[in-house]
Amino acid sequence: MMMPGIEPIFDSLIDFLRAGTWPESREVLAARPHLLDPVAKLIVSAIVDDPDLPLLVYPEMDDRRAAKLLRMHECLLTRCREVGVGRAFDEMIRDRPRDG
Repeated sequence: MMMPGIEPIFDSLIDFLRAGTWPESREVLAARPHLLDPVAKLIVSAIVDDPDLPLLVYPEMDDRRAAKLLRMHECLLTRCREVGVGRAFDEMIRDRPRDG
C-alpha cells in the first residue's frame, strides 16, 4: 500500500521511465514537472536500489539492462534538477543512446 498522494507521482514516474525515446521522456517530464520533486527522487532511488523492481518497470528486458536504464533515468532526473530540463536532455541525447 502506498502513502496517500504517492500514487499519482508513481504513475507519472512509470510513464516517464517507460517512454520509448528520450524526447518522449522529455514530453512526459514537461507535462508532469512534479517528477522533479523530492518525493519522486525518493521513489526513483527506491526502485533503483531494489534488485527486484527493475524488471517490474521493464518486464521485457533482462535484469542488467533494466537496472542500467533505471540508473540512466535517475541520473537524468538529477541532472535536470542541477542544470535544468533542456540542458540535461541535450546532454543525454548527445552523450548516450536510449538503450544504454
